[in-house]
Amino acid sequence: MWLYNVRDFVTPYNLTVAELVDDISALRNSVDGTSNDDAGIQTAQGAIELVPVNSNGLVYTRTPKQVLDVVTFGAANGAGGFFPNGVNGYFAASS
Repeated sequence: MWLYNVRDFVTPYNLTVAELVDDISALRNSVDGTSNDDAGIQTAQGAIELVPVNSNGLVYTRTPKQVLDVVTFGAANGAGGFFPNGVNGYFAASS
């Protein structure tokens, strides 16, 4: 709700908070596979998007592989994004 309340505030990046959140959402959608589950602050109809849910009202989920793709920005070798040197462990090995 706080992000919605400050959605028109212009950030130091010369984007509004709403635009910045929408850009982050678009990035996550572009790297987490074929789903388009992520959402910004508002729906296309202007409604507040507090929690993105599916048509049954259930919160979207991501598989461990999708989460890994988000944090590595979709790097095929698992090295990128927040983990430029790669990741290790169970989820990295299983993907």
